[in-house]
Amino acid sequence: MARKDELEKRRQQKQLVPSACGGCVLKRPPFDDEYYYQSLDTGSLKNDIIIEILKRLPAKSLFRFRAVCKSWCAFISNSSNLSRKHLTHAVTDSSSFRLLYSLMPPLSVDCEALLKKDGPVQGRKLKLPNRYKQHRRTTGSLKREVANIVVGSCNGLICLLLNWGYVVLWNPCTRKVNKLPKQTHVKTHQTFYGFGYDSCTERYKIILGDMHSMPKTLARTAIFTTSWRNFDDVQIHKEIYGRGCLLNGALHWIESAQWDAIEDDHSGPSKLSIISFDLAEEKFQKLVSLPSFVTQDTSAKVWTSRDSIFVCFWNGTETKLTIWEMKEYGIEDSWTNVGHISFKSHPEGCYYWPLKFFENGNFLMTTCGGLLVYDPEKKTITIAKKRSNSDLPILYMETLVSPFTC
Repeated sequence: MARKDELEKRRQQKQLVPSACGGCVLKRPPFDDEYYYQSLDTGSLKNDIIIEILKRLPAKSLFRFRAVCKSWCAFISNSSNLSRKHLTHAVTDSSSFRLLYSLMPPLSVDCEALLKKDGPVQGRKLKLPNRYKQHRRTTGSLKREVANIVVGSCNGLICLLLNWGYVVLWNPCTRKVNKLPKQTHVKTHQTFYGFGYDSCTERYKIILGDMHSMPKTLARTAIFTTSWRNFDDVQIHKEIYGRGCLLNGALHWIESAQWDAIEDDHSGPSKLSIISFDLAEEKFQKLVSLPSFVTQDTSAKVWTSRDSIFVCFWNGTETKLTIWEMKEYGIEDSWTNVGHISFKSHPEGCYYWPLKFFENGNFLMTTCGGLLVYDPEKKTITIAKKRSNSDLPILYMETLVSPFTC
């Protein structure tokens, strides 16, 4: 009888309330872990013990277990305690990491599987609403909100930038998608962007920036937490482009060398720096200078792996890739040369960029031809996956984190 009264009370708490888009949504009562736990048939096991067991399971398995019964579905889908502890465990579990390497169609691959098999590995098709997918037939594409850019990845969520200024948060594991309100401040194509988690406010933040519509070293920037906020005339030392890589609560880019800038006299080697954006303070700053000079024949890229910042230099003339690691975050003297790779031949205009270090010392690279695994001991390169966009691949974890937490 008491349980029926409780269910009726929760039904009465549901009501229609105005939404941000002008319509109405169903407001549900706040979730209570203990309420749903009591409906689980777990015998004498306590709630904390159940969560300790479930957090060690792959997120994909937990997603399937929702079909056991309604109470399991409610508990796994809505338990904030389970989601938080599962995320903490997934960070230390190498098997939870996957690589999104295509949006047409959406495909991912298990990173560990790239080491276990000889030759290309089969990818997994991901569920993304059709209205956001890219299609080979572009008829009417200007009227559709398709995903054009991967802004970033954090805690199992992938941030996608659509045309027409819309942004969506997507959890490929749970298949949930949250379309955010439209932003109109950065109207032209976004020259730099990033996505991360601010542990101080416990909020996810998205940054979109445009440097083309402003004077040199000034950027028009939009930031999203619970809503879009605009910042004009953001001072940046030099131009930055592309996706910012996330580490220690900050996004990182490498300054762009402007070889055609006669007034700066950039005819010789240029000493560039890493620019960081602190998600808590929401400020740009120069972090450290790069360990090597950049010339007109050299391209540089920053990336993160093993809780460290790495910088790689690709010399197209010498067909050589040099990798440096920052052993201590923010300390310029801690740059360490990891090594270099020489390629005998490569397609013209093609780059080789590292993505991830494996525990056995091998590392994953992306190129215009696909995904490669390099073994530094044997000095061999294995083709792990073909047909990969060199600008797209991004690592993500399989978690239960909801995209509606923003």
